[in-house]
Amino acid sequence: MKLLNFFGKEVPQLILKLVDANLADDKTKQPAKKDHIDMNKLNKKLRSLLKTFSSLYTSLLAQALEEDKSSGAFLTLFFGDGASVARCVLTHHVYHKKLALSLAGLVMDYTSSLDKPSTVLAFVTLKSLFPRKRN
Repeated sequence: MKLLNFFGKEVPQLILKLVDANLADDKTKQPAKKDHIDMNKLNKKLRSLLKTFSSLYTSLLAQALEEDKSSGAFLTLFFGDGASVARCVLTHHVYHKKLALSLAGLVMDYTSSLDKPSTVLAFVTLKSLFPRKRN
């Protein structure tokens, strides 16, 4: 459980700290935009780290949903920091689509015995996958 909590909550935050530090403007020391990650400005190691995390996260979530949707405490650990997870996964369209489909299926399955906190956290993560455009 501690490992899953670390993977679902702390790893995305650590990755985003590295990415934001890499994308910060060197001259003005301004932080990068918080919505979008420009993959062209990242080095190869960070791009690989984002892709690996996205792949592992979506496959672990899909496996957890296949095995048992009813254990809400277990699934809550996946959505500890949904906004950070969504921001990491947004960089790769394949994993973005897989995660969106998994979350939408989980949120829309009213007949499941999933507890309310897990459903709400899954919905917040799903909402974070589709950021609003600001003018």
